[in-house]
Amino acid sequence: MQAGTPWLLEVQHVSIQFGGILALQDVSLEIGPGEAVGLIGPNGAGKTTFFNCITGILEPHRGRVRFMGADITDLEVYERARLGIGRTFQRMELFTGMSVREHLLVSLRAYTRAGSMMNDLVSGGRPTDAERGIVEDTAKLVGLDDRIDSVVDTLSLGHGRLLELGRALMTNPRLLLLDEPSSGLDHVESMALAEVLHAVQHARRTSYLLVEHDLSLIRVATDRLYVMEQGYLLAKGPTEAVLNHPRVREAYTGVAG
Repeated sequence: MQAGTPWLLEVQHVSIQFGGILALQDVSLEIGPGEAVGLIGPNGAGKTTFFNCITGILEPHRGRVRFMGADITDLEVYERARLGIGRTFQRMELFTGMSVREHLLVSLRAYTRAGSMMNDLVSGGRPTDAERGIVEDTAKLVGLDDRIDSVVDTLSLGHGRLLELGRALMTNPRLLLLDEPSSGLDHVESMALAEVLHAVQHARRTSYLLVEHDLSLIRVATDRLYVMEQGYLLAKGPTEAVLNHPRVREAYTGVAG
């Protein structure tokens, strides 16, 4: 990111407490336009809590969240989505019996609020030429153009993950929040996912925050990295330098030095 470029997302000194447990302690994070940023840490580090503060599921007790220069700390999840924050979930949820094309079309219409959702699902409302173009372009971007009319029940787990990414892209996000998208994937599928993420980043200038346990994916899919431990920020910086930091190796991999 060039010096002087405004941050796309700024999470400023966020803290959150559950009863007597301080789950987050003065955690800050920044993401610039078009950046690929990772967030890692051992189980219980506070990654999910922090992620939920960004998306609006949880409200921090202290600190602020800013997006494109505006304070969004008090906004609801759907309001943040309309501003350009998309996300995927660790648990994959697809609709059986529907094709890849239908999944993408329903997501597009839900975002644009065009047509009747019931008509889409029951009557098979005919898409416009513009809608077909958006759906087909997105399917191609995530590598599903040759499976666009396949029923999701026939997809591999890796292709299902790519479809989830495609659905998130139908909201035309400026920032994608990815919650362990490689969960359940083998190494080959994870590397294919990394290639798609880079394609999305460059084709649409989309920034993303990747929350992951798979360090091989983190290495190839991110430029900068944040590491959390026990609710606080342990390290940040260029990905490879952070992964090689002795404190990070000890905290995250259990290998001292």
